[in-house]
Amino acid sequence: MTVLLNPIILFVSLIVDLVSLPNLLLKDERTFEYKYQQSLEILTKAQVDVIITTFAKIFYVNFEQDYAGKGMTLI
Repeated sequence: MTVLLNPIILFVSLIVDLVSLPNLLLKDERTFEYKYQQSLEILTKAQVDVIITTFAKIFYVNFEQDYAGKGMTLI
């Protein structure tokens, strides 16, 4: 049963992608991902300070103590 339905499902999925992707990819750039840029621009100074403090605590508190003399690799 699965062997018979897989090609049909694959074909329908391909048709849906061919119809919907051009609408998504050819959007006007002024509205594309605008919500992310806008959310960064509306932060107050207090909010930015909280975010920077949080990242500093995550990445830099006791960093030298925890990782001094240790090597990091991508393996």
